[in-house]
Amino acid sequence: MRITGLFVYPIKSCGGVSLPEAQVTRSGLLHDRRLMVVDAEGRFLTQRTHPRLGRVTTKLEATGVRARAPEGELFVPFDLGREADETRAVQVWRDSLLGLTHPEGSRFFRDLLELPGVSLVALPHGGERVVDQAFGQPGDRVTFADAYPLLLMGDASVRDLEARAGVALDMRRFRPNVTLDGPPYVEDRMTEFRAGDLSFRGVKRCDRCVLTTLDPDTQERGHEPLRTLAGYRRGEGGKVYLGMNVIPDAEGLLRVGDPITSVVEREPNP
Repeated sequence: MRITGLFVYPIKSCGGVSLPEAQVTRSGLLHDRRLMVVDAEGRFLTQRTHPRLGRVTTKLEATGVRARAPEGELFVPFDLGREADETRAVQVWRDSLLGLTHPEGSRFFRDLLELPGVSLVALPHGGERVVDQAFGQPGDRVTFADAYPLLLMGDASVRDLEARAGVALDMRRFRPNVTLDGPPYVEDRMTEFRAGDLSFRGVKRCDRCVLTTLDPDTQERGHEPLRTLAGYRRGEGGKVYLGMNVIPDAEGLLRVGDPITSVVEREPNP
């Protein structure tokens, strides 16, 4: 098996960037989900409730992230420096942490979402959250991603789902960080593996939400693929699963085409 794609999402729930190679940090791929949109109370916003976020495309430049939408354009430097307005408390699910407010970015997303009090925040270096210790280890960290540093998806898994659902399914619906070739759903059982020179742990299958039902180009919502997934991928509590949440054990470089080896297969965690 080999890596077929590498993706980062610089602004949580906005468009992603496909990369030929990516730097792996202990909290995920470099530049992945270190920016996030929050409401007036500091709670994170996503396409689940605000599908207009999907209209924002992103691009990595030498010194920062460029975001574009029909409403305008925004540049956010990797190092906010003097551009940071203030530090504020923000929340991702049950986790509370700090974010650096970016004034221009906040105005951009207020206009886009037509919501007062919205802010764009950046994750300070060293401000990463601790991964759920039911599945992680004490040194495991995550950025503004939902829960884990990386999401692994098999190309064949999506093609099998597509055939079952009878509709075309772009991989962008599933927002992976790493994609691979191999048999359908092989990622379910990959609890340990090496990609290139780096080792990883597959710790928990990914339960999927309504975000997968949004067309990545139009943000129109349908019933698929959740309706089909529910027919054959339903687990405890009625959740449906596709993809594996992964934690890196080391830092280094991954490239598209890197071999995936030393795979240890076990029954998946729910």
